[in-house]
Amino acid sequence: MDFFDKLNNWVQGHPGNGYLIVAGLLTLWLFGVIMGWKWTYEANSWKQNALREILGAGMYRFCIGAILAISIGITLYLYSIAG
Repeated sequence: MDFFDKLNNWVQGHPGNGYLIVAGLLTLWLFGVIMGWKWTYEANSWKQNALREILGAGMYRFCIGAILAISIGITLYLYSIAG
């Protein structure tokens, strides 16, 4: 538990860095969508499957990528104003 205590203290001391961690994870997810890694955009429910059938596989990936890019932008904006 010593590692997790140190990590918790660091996060509490630098709360704005959580936004950078989230942006990094979203960037990894976006990279996976761009590279076509199926685990990053694979449908898990009937709603997602229906949406993928309506849009097509390529447009579905594009929409997920656009949502992720917007999310990364918002996260970086929140980091910049959290100071």
